[in-house]
Amino acid sequence: MNTQILNAKLFEENKANIIFLKAIKNAHQCADKNGNFLHFKALMYPLEYIVTTEQINEAKTLFNDAKAAFLSGIGNKLIFVGMGSYYAPRFEDDVCNYRIRTEILNTEGRQFFIEFGRGLGENLNFDHVIDRDQQKEYEDKSTEIYNKIKSSGFQIVSHPLYAEYQKYNEQPYHWYKRELWSKTSSIKYTKQNVLKWVNDLFNCNFTAMQVDSIFLSPDDYKSISPKTK
Repeated sequence: MNTQILNAKLFEENKANIIFLKAIKNAHQCADKNGNFLHFKALMYPLEYIVTTEQINEAKTLFNDAKAAFLSGIGNKLIFVGMGSYYAPRFEDDVCNYRIRTEILNTEGRQFFIEFGRGLGENLNFDHVIDRDQQKEYEDKSTEIYNKIKSSGFQIVSHPLYAEYQKYNEQPYHWYKRELWSKTSSIKYTKQNVLKWVNDLFNCNFTAMQVDSIFLSPDDYKSISPKTK
């Protein structure tokens, strides 16, 4: 790695580079062998920059302004977070990321977690589909029954509620409409195909699909379907 001190001129020249700003705002502390603070360092392979607190704070402000502008322009798009590496397009409308995921709310207000990946060759692959509402129902019910068993003084396996407890420890919410997934085995991994599958499978009306690996994480954003197209 090549280490440089980030001077004012270099910082000013790169303010419009979102990747640069993200690296600076996420700078981490470095210490000597005795644990004494040395400086903040931002990583941008193959470079690493020694940065100041002032530069970190300014980068945070600029990045947050850019994120707000990005969010305001989403509209009815279905936004996935890129979790894998980007790659050069292999054909028109290629997703160009090996693994993408998102949380969505459909037209009925039901929440789902979805992860698509690049399958063999050019094809789309379902990696995960989780019905979040059913997940909460099962987890809450499992906890409720467990607490009843525990408070009764019985051994769990000998309690009359054990069979019901076991039922709610199963995880059917991981397999929402799984019987339809196999149909993607011959579908190209394109943005339009991902968009169509989400709209059809989850009763959504998204109008476009986009992958973001800069501003969002699946933990802090949900794509909310419009009620109508």
